[in-house]
Amino acid sequence: MRYPALCAGAFLASVSWIACHAQTAPVGSLAAAIDACDKEATAPFDPRAKAPPVHAYEFPDDLVEPEKLKALVAACTEAVAGAPGEGRLQFELARASLLNGDDNAVVIALIRRLAAEGYPEAMYLNALNGNISGGVAGSPEPREIVESLGAAAEKGHAYALLNLADAYQYGLYGLVKRDPHRALATIDRAMNLPPQGPIGPWAGEAAFLDKARGMQATLRLSLDGVSDAQRSEALAFAKAGAESGNEAMLAAYVTALRFGRGIAANPAEARRAAEKSNGRGGAIVQLAQMLIAGEGGPADPQRALALLRDEKSKSIPGRGEMLADLLIDGRLT
Repeated sequence: MRYPALCAGAFLASVSWIACHAQTAPVGSLAAAIDACDKEATAPFDPRAKAPPVHAYEFPDDLVEPEKLKALVAACTEAVAGAPGEGRLQFELARASLLNGDDNAVVIALIRRLAAEGYPEAMYLNALNGNISGGVAGSPEPREIVESLGAAAEKGHAYALLNLADAYQYGLYGLVKRDPHRALATIDRAMNLPPQGPIGPWAGEAAFLDKARGMQATLRLSLDGVSDAQRSEALAFAKAGAESGNEAMLAAYVTALRFGRGIAANPAEARRAAEKSNGRGGAIVQLAQMLIAGEGGPADPQRALALLRDEKSKSIPGRGEMLADLLIDGRLT
Protein backbone atom coordinates (compact mmCIF):
# COMPACT_ATOMS: atom_id res chain seq x y z
CA MET A 1 0.00 0.00 0.00
CA ARG A 2 1.37 3.40 -0.96
CA TYR A 3 1.06 6.26 1.52
CA PRO A 4 0.26 9.53 -0.25
CA ALA A 5 2.66 12.42 0.17
CA LEU A 6 1.00 15.39 1.83
CA CYS A 7 1.14 18.89 0.45
CA ALA A 8 4.00 20.02 2.67
CA GLY A 9 3.47 23.74 2.15
CA ALA A 10 -0.18 23.61 3.15
CA PHE A 11 0.60 21.22 5.98
CA LEU A 12 3.28 23.47 7.45
CA ALA A 13 1.39 26.69 6.90
CA SER A 14 -1.84 25.48 8.44
CA VAL A 15 -0.47 23.90 11.61
CA SER A 16 0.17 26.53 14.24
CA TRP A 17 2.30 24.33 16.49
CA ILE A 18 4.84 23.94 13.65
CA ALA A 19 5.68 27.62 13.88
CA CYS A 20 5.80 27.45 17.67
CA HIS A 21 8.23 24.55 17.75
CA ALA A 22 10.28 25.99 14.89
CA GLN A 23 10.89 29.10 16.97
CA THR A 24 11.87 27.24 20.14
CA ALA A 25 13.73 24.22 18.77
CA PRO A 26 17.52 24.51 18.69
CA VAL A 27 19.02 24.85 15.23
CA GLY A 28 20.84 21.60 14.43
CA SER A 29 21.74 19.27 11.66
CA LEU A 30 18.85 18.38 9.38
CA ALA A 31 20.26 14.88 9.05
CA ALA A 32 20.28 14.52 12.84
CA ALA A 33 16.68 15.73 13.07
CA ILE A 34 15.54 13.26 10.40
CA ASP A 35 17.44 10.46 12.12
CA ALA A 36 15.87 11.26 15.50
CA CYS A 37 12.39 11.49 14.02
CA ASP A 38 12.77 8.18 12.19
CA LYS A 39 14.29 6.32 15.15
CA GLU A 40 11.71 7.52 17.69
CA ALA A 41 8.52 7.92 15.65
CA THR A 42 8.53 5.49 12.69
CA ALA A 43 4.97 4.31 12.12
CA PRO A 44 4.12 0.60 12.15
CA PHE A 45 3.30 -0.82 8.70
CA ASP A 46 4.81 2.17 6.87
CA PRO A 47 6.51 0.73 3.77
CA ARG A 48 8.70 3.86 3.53
CA ALA A 49 10.22 3.24 6.97
CA LYS A 50 13.92 3.88 7.54
CA ALA A 51 13.95 2.36 11.05
CA PRO A 52 12.05 -0.27 13.08
CA PRO A 53 8.54 0.79 14.08
CA VAL A 54 7.75 2.54 17.34
CA HIS A 55 4.24 1.85 18.60
CA ALA A 56 2.26 4.64 20.24
CA TYR A 57 2.52 2.99 23.67
CA GLU A 58 6.31 3.14 23.35
CA PHE A 59 6.46 6.92 22.89
CA PRO A 60 7.63 9.00 25.87
CA ASP A 61 4.74 9.56 28.26
CA ASP A 62 3.47 13.14 27.97
CA LEU A 63 2.96 13.27 31.75
CA VAL A 64 6.10 11.42 32.87
CA GLU A 65 8.57 12.64 30.23
CA PRO A 66 6.98 15.76 28.69
CA GLU A 67 10.26 17.36 27.70
CA LYS A 68 11.40 14.23 25.87
CA LEU A 69 8.16 14.13 23.89
CA LYS A 70 8.37 17.84 23.10
CA ALA A 71 11.94 17.33 21.89
CA LEU A 72 10.70 14.60 19.54
CA VAL A 73 8.00 16.91 18.16
CA ALA A 74 10.67 19.58 17.65
CA ALA A 75 12.99 17.15 15.84
CA CYS A 76 10.19 15.96 13.56
CA THR A 77 9.15 19.57 12.93
CA GLU A 78 12.68 20.43 11.82
CA ALA A 79 12.82 17.25 9.70
CA VAL A 80 9.54 18.06 7.90
CA ALA A 81 10.54 21.69 7.34
CA GLY A 82 13.87 20.61 5.85
CA ALA A 83 12.55 17.68 3.81
CA PRO A 84 9.00 18.73 2.85
CA GLY A 85 8.58 16.00 0.25
CA GLU A 86 9.03 13.10 2.69
CA GLY A 87 5.55 11.82 3.53
CA ARG A 88 6.82 9.41 6.17
CA LEU A 89 8.27 12.31 8.18
CA GLN A 90 4.99 14.18 7.98
CA PHE A 91 3.13 11.21 9.40
CA GLU A 92 5.78 10.77 12.10
CA LEU A 93 5.30 14.41 13.06
CA ALA A 94 1.52 13.98 13.11
CA ARG A 95 1.88 10.96 15.44
CA ALA A 96 4.23 12.78 17.80
CA SER A 97 1.98 15.84 17.89
CA LEU A 98 -1.15 13.81 18.61
CA LEU A 99 0.53 11.87 21.41
CA ASN A 100 1.93 15.12 22.80
CA GLY A 101 -1.66 16.18 23.40
CA ASP A 102 -1.63 18.98 20.81
CA ASP A 103 -5.24 19.87 20.02
CA ASN A 104 -4.81 20.33 16.29
CA ALA A 105 -7.68 19.92 13.86
CA VAL A 106 -5.33 19.45 10.87
CA VAL A 107 -3.58 16.48 12.49
CA ILE A 108 -6.85 14.89 13.60
CA ALA A 109 -8.32 15.33 10.11
CA LEU A 110 -5.18 13.85 8.52
CA ILE A 111 -5.29 10.77 10.73
CA ARG A 112 -9.00 10.25 10.12
CA ARG A 113 -8.45 10.53 6.37
CA LEU A 114 -5.58 8.05 6.35
CA ALA A 115 -7.63 5.71 8.56
CA ALA A 116 -10.50 5.84 6.09
CA GLU A 117 -8.01 5.01 3.32
CA GLY A 118 -6.89 1.86 5.13
CA TYR A 119 -3.58 2.67 6.81
CA PRO A 120 -3.26 0.45 9.93
CA GLU A 121 -1.44 2.89 12.22
CA ALA A 122 -3.81 5.71 11.27
CA MET A 123 -6.75 3.41 12.07
CA TYR A 124 -5.25 2.68 15.46
CA LEU A 125 -4.46 6.33 16.23
CA ASN A 126 -7.98 7.28 15.16
CA ALA A 127 -9.39 4.85 17.72
CA LEU A 128 -6.87 5.87 20.38
CA ASN A 129 -7.48 9.59 19.89
CA GLY A 130 -11.24 9.18 19.95
CA ASN A 131 -11.07 7.12 23.12
CA ILE A 132 -8.94 9.63 25.10
CA SER A 133 -9.86 13.00 23.61
CA GLY A 134 -13.16 13.36 25.45
CA GLY A 135 -15.01 14.86 22.50
CA VAL A 136 -12.41 17.28 21.12
CA ALA A 137 -13.79 18.89 17.97
CA GLY A 138 -13.18 16.71 14.94
CA SER A 139 -12.48 13.55 16.94
CA PRO A 140 -14.29 10.33 15.99
CA GLU A 141 -17.48 9.19 17.65
CA PRO A 142 -17.77 5.79 19.41
CA ARG A 143 -18.91 3.82 16.38
CA GLU A 144 -16.00 5.10 14.29
CA ILE A 145 -13.62 4.34 17.18
CA VAL A 146 -14.81 0.73 17.35
CA GLU A 147 -14.68 0.32 13.57
CA SER A 148 -11.16 1.79 13.38
CA LEU A 149 -9.94 -0.43 16.20
CA GLY A 150 -11.40 -3.55 14.60
CA ALA A 151 -9.99 -2.67 11.19
CA ALA A 152 -6.48 -2.08 12.61
CA ALA A 153 -6.66 -5.38 14.49
CA GLU A 154 -7.71 -7.16 11.31
CA LYS A 155 -4.52 -5.85 9.69
CA GLY A 156 -2.49 -7.42 12.52
CA HIS A 157 -1.63 -4.20 14.37
CA ALA A 158 -0.14 -5.33 17.70
CA TYR A 159 -1.75 -2.86 20.08
CA ALA A 160 -5.04 -2.81 18.22
CA LEU A 161 -5.27 -6.55 18.90
CA LEU A 162 -4.43 -5.99 22.56
CA ASN A 163 -6.99 -3.19 22.92
CA LEU A 164 -9.64 -5.17 21.05
CA ALA A 165 -9.08 -8.09 23.41
CA ASP A 166 -9.65 -5.67 26.30
CA ALA A 167 -12.85 -4.51 24.62
CA TYR A 168 -14.12 -8.08 24.35
CA GLN A 169 -13.19 -8.68 27.98
CA TYR A 170 -14.85 -5.60 29.46
CA GLY A 171 -17.09 -4.20 26.71
CA LEU A 172 -16.70 -0.91 24.85
CA TYR A 173 -19.31 1.85 24.42
CA GLY A 174 -22.07 -0.75 24.40
CA LEU A 175 -21.01 -1.53 20.83
CA VAL A 176 -18.59 -4.35 21.70
CA LYS A 177 -20.26 -6.87 23.98
CA ARG A 178 -18.33 -8.78 26.61
CA ASP A 179 -17.14 -12.06 25.15
CA PRO A 180 -14.14 -13.54 27.00
CA HIS A 181 -13.74 -16.37 24.49
CA ARG A 182 -13.38 -13.84 21.67
CA ALA A 183 -10.96 -11.92 23.89
CA LEU A 184 -8.84 -15.08 24.19
CA ALA A 185 -8.98 -15.72 20.44
CA THR A 186 -7.87 -12.14 19.82
CA ILE A 187 -4.96 -12.48 22.26
CA ASP A 188 -3.96 -15.74 20.59
CA ARG A 189 -3.68 -13.75 17.35
CA ALA A 190 -1.57 -11.13 19.13
CA MET A 191 0.89 -13.86 20.07
CA ASN A 192 1.44 -14.58 16.36
CA LEU A 193 1.86 -11.15 14.83
CA PRO A 194 2.73 -10.35 11.24
CA PRO A 195 5.79 -8.08 10.79
CA GLN A 196 4.91 -4.62 12.11
CA GLY A 197 7.05 -2.92 9.49
CA PRO A 198 9.63 -3.61 6.78
CA ILE A 199 12.49 -3.17 9.28
CA GLY A 200 12.48 -5.08 12.53
CA PRO A 201 12.19 -6.38 15.12
CA TRP A 202 10.87 -3.40 17.02
CA ALA A 203 12.38 -2.42 20.37
CA GLY A 204 9.22 -2.96 22.40
CA GLU A 205 8.33 -6.36 20.94
CA ALA A 206 9.47 -8.45 23.93
CA ALA A 207 7.55 -6.25 26.40
CA PHE A 208 4.47 -6.39 24.21
CA LEU A 209 4.57 -10.19 23.96
CA ASP A 210 5.05 -10.47 27.73
CA LYS A 211 1.94 -8.33 28.30
CA ALA A 212 -0.05 -10.32 25.74
CA ARG A 213 1.05 -13.59 27.28
CA GLY A 214 -0.10 -12.35 30.68
CA MET A 215 -3.56 -11.56 29.29
CA GLN A 216 -3.59 -14.95 27.58
CA ALA A 217 -2.70 -16.73 30.85
CA THR A 218 -5.41 -14.84 32.77
CA LEU A 219 -8.08 -15.87 30.27
CA ARG A 220 -6.88 -19.48 29.99
CA LEU A 221 -7.11 -19.84 33.77
CA SER A 222 -10.63 -18.42 33.95
CA LEU A 223 -12.40 -19.95 30.95
CA ASP A 224 -13.73 -23.39 30.10
CA GLY A 225 -12.79 -25.08 26.82
CA VAL A 226 -9.04 -24.69 27.34
CA SER A 227 -6.76 -27.70 26.88
CA ASP A 228 -4.84 -29.14 29.83
CA ALA A 229 -1.54 -28.27 28.15
CA GLN A 230 -2.61 -24.65 27.61
CA ARG A 231 -3.84 -24.35 31.18
CA SER A 232 -0.62 -25.83 32.61
CA GLU A 233 1.44 -23.38 30.56
CA ALA A 234 -0.75 -20.50 31.75
CA LEU A 235 -0.45 -21.61 35.37
CA ALA A 236 3.35 -21.71 35.21
CA PHE A 237 3.46 -18.22 33.68
CA ALA A 238 1.00 -16.80 36.23
CA LYS A 239 2.81 -18.36 39.19
CA ALA A 240 6.18 -17.00 38.05
CA GLY A 241 4.66 -13.55 37.52
CA ALA A 242 2.94 -13.62 40.90
CA GLU A 243 6.20 -14.52 42.62
CA SER A 244 7.93 -11.59 40.91
CA GLY A 245 5.29 -9.12 42.14
CA ASN A 246 3.11 -8.81 39.03
CA GLU A 247 -0.37 -7.97 40.36
CA ALA A 248 -2.23 -9.14 37.25
CA MET A 249 -0.50 -12.51 37.38
CA LEU A 250 -1.14 -12.77 41.13
CA ALA A 251 -4.86 -12.39 40.44
CA ALA A 252 -4.69 -15.09 37.76
CA TYR A 253 -2.79 -17.41 40.10
CA VAL A 254 -5.35 -16.87 42.88
CA THR A 255 -8.11 -17.76 40.40
CA ALA A 256 -6.32 -20.99 39.54
CA LEU A 257 -5.93 -21.93 43.19
CA ARG A 258 -9.52 -21.05 44.10
CA PHE A 259 -11.21 -22.93 41.30
CA GLY A 260 -8.73 -25.68 40.46
CA ARG A 261 -7.60 -24.40 37.08
CA GLY A 262 -4.54 -26.40 36.07
CA ILE A 263 -3.94 -27.34 39.71
CA ALA A 264 -5.91 -28.93 42.54
CA ALA A 265 -8.23 -26.38 44.17
CA ASN A 266 -6.71 -25.02 47.39
CA PRO A 267 -8.76 -22.14 48.85
CA ALA A 268 -6.47 -21.73 51.85
CA GLU A 269 -3.42 -21.31 49.61
CA ALA A 270 -5.41 -19.00 47.33
CA ARG A 271 -6.20 -16.78 50.29
CA ARG A 272 -2.57 -16.73 51.44
CA ALA A 273 -1.50 -15.76 47.92
CA ALA A 274 -4.13 -13.00 47.71
CA GLU A 275 -2.87 -11.54 50.99
CA LYS A 276 0.37 -10.70 49.18
CA SER A 277 -1.40 -8.17 46.95
CA ASN A 278 -0.32 -4.53 47.15
CA GLY A 279 -3.99 -3.55 47.04
CA ARG A 280 -4.01 -2.37 43.43
CA GLY A 281 -4.79 -5.60 41.58
CA GLY A 282 -7.66 -7.99 41.04
CA ALA A 283 -6.44 -10.30 43.80
CA ILE A 284 -7.87 -7.79 46.29
CA VAL A 285 -11.40 -8.27 44.93
CA GLN A 286 -10.93 -12.02 45.20
CA LEU A 287 -9.60 -11.66 48.76
CA ALA A 288 -12.68 -9.62 49.65
CA GLN A 289 -14.91 -12.34 48.20
CA MET A 290 -13.11 -14.98 50.27
CA LEU A 291 -13.33 -12.87 53.43
CA ILE A 292 -17.06 -12.43 52.99
CA ALA A 293 -17.71 -16.11 52.29
CA GLY A 294 -15.24 -17.49 54.80
CA GLU A 295 -13.47 -19.21 51.91
CA GLY A 296 -10.03 -20.57 52.74
CA GLY A 297 -10.17 -19.16 56.29
CA PRO A 298 -12.37 -17.30 58.79
CA ALA A 299 -14.95 -14.86 57.50
CA ASP A 300 -14.20 -11.17 58.07
CA PRO A 301 -16.75 -9.07 56.17
CA GLN A 302 -15.70 -5.80 57.80
CA ARG A 303 -12.15 -6.24 56.57
CA ALA A 304 -13.52 -7.05 53.10
CA LEU A 305 -15.43 -3.78 53.12
CA ALA A 306 -12.32 -1.88 54.20
CA LEU A 307 -10.31 -3.41 51.35
CA LEU A 308 -12.92 -2.45 48.79
CA ARG A 309 -13.17 1.08 50.13
CA ASP A 310 -9.41 1.59 50.11
CA GLU A 311 -8.33 4.35 47.71
CA LYS A 312 -5.71 2.03 46.20
CA SER A 313 -8.39 -0.32 44.85
CA LYS A 314 -10.44 2.33 43.03
CA SER A 315 -9.37 1.37 39.49
CA ILE A 316 -9.63 -2.43 39.86
CA PRO A 317 -12.20 -3.93 37.44
CA GLY A 318 -15.15 -5.37 39.34
CA ARG A 319 -14.37 -3.58 42.60
CA GLY A 320 -17.02 -0.86 42.23
CA GLU A 321 -19.80 -3.25 41.27
CA MET A 322 -19.01 -5.57 44.17
CA LEU A 323 -18.88 -2.73 46.68
CA ALA A 324 -22.16 -1.28 45.41
CA ASP A 325 -23.92 -4.64 45.58
CA LEU A 326 -22.76 -5.23 49.14
CA LEU A 327 -23.82 -1.79 50.33
CA ILE A 328 -27.19 -1.98 48.56
CA ASP A 329 -27.82 -5.39 50.12
CA GLY A 330 -27.01 -3.86 53.52
CA ARG A 331 -24.83 -6.84 54.35
CA LEU A 332 -21.70 -4.95 55.40
CA THR A 333 -22.91 -1.66 56.84
